[in-house]
Amino acid sequence: MRLTRPLPPTRLAPVSVPARERDEARAGAERVAPPAAAGRLDPTAAHVIALQQTAGNRAVAGLIARAPTFLDRVGMFFGKKTYLATVAGEEVHVASEAEEKDAARIIAAISSTYGIDVSSVKAMKALKGANKSAPKDLVDKIAKRPWLYKELQAIERALAHYAPILGKARAGSTRAAAPQELVAVGKLEERLGEKAGKTVFKPTVMGTYFSASQTFAMYKHGETATPDFSDIDKQIEGTAIHEIAHGIFQYAEADFVKTFDYWLDEDTASGKKGAEPPPTDYGQTSAAEDLAECAMLYFLDRPRLEKDCPLRTAFMDKLVKGWEPEPLKGGWPEQPKDAETAIA
Repeated sequence: MRLTRPLPPTRLAPVSVPARERDEARAGAERVAPPAAAGRLDPTAAHVIALQQTAGNRAVAGLIARAPTFLDRVGMFFGKKTYLATVAGEEVHVASEAEEKDAARIIAAISSTYGIDVSSVKAMKALKGANKSAPKDLVDKIAKRPWLYKELQAIERALAHYAPILGKARAGSTRAAAPQELVAVGKLEERLGEKAGKTVFKPTVMGTYFSASQTFAMYKHGETATPDFSDIDKQIEGTAIHEIAHGIFQYAEADFVKTFDYWLDEDTASGKKGAEPPPTDYGQTSAAEDLAECAMLYFLDRPRLEKDCPLRTAFMDKLVKGWEPEPLKGGWPEQPKDAETAIA
């Protein structure tokens, strides 16, 4: 998960939920295997994709983007910077019709290119599923939150880093035999979890990946928090990269622990002198968070990762390059010549 950096770090009681997140104080989490098969696209996304394939992006935008109303325009005339539009079933804060249409394009593209639904309904279902034992009055308060247009842009950029193993491209990768680890992303108000044995809302969480539903959520706190990058657009992209990494790199976590003598096991630092440390303070909370932080910096600030963690940079290189199948040794086999055209 992604959350703002702890100063100083505070350890909380373990939480028995299949999720990984980042917060101002680390919450432990169960690691659970993803389901055997990815979920189907929801009807809205499927309809958008079908329309996009037959009529193009312009038709998609024309169908699912609504022009600002008279009251929207009045509000913007008097200084309101954005209006709330409904795009492909998602509420999005946009500043113009151009942004509204581009939001429609992004949502359709994420579905068609990466096989991922932009669905806050699914994210809310994932959060509720991870808190089945929580008091009903708190579960009932779990709420969707409108997207910021720049968040959709950031998620599209974040997914592009994993493009070789998402959507149709996955079939040509070394990950083809495994189910896709991410099928949905949504926007919620706050994360519900446990603190000191009590179920509470955790307002400083920026994002969570839910293994059981192969879904990740972005939260209100991530709209303004900048624990890693001063540029908020880059930070939002970094948060998304981090959460996606929790799903994508589940297969590499055991090898990560074995490779780096900083870790004794997934949750325990070895204390070994001279061991290369994680690239961030938050990465020190667990091997899974260490790996997710490495992914964030690998894609967004590689010079920093190379300088501080050359061994981790090499590990990330191996992972990413390992997505592409190795070429056949000796090249492609020579094709037999046609008997009628072969030269004697």
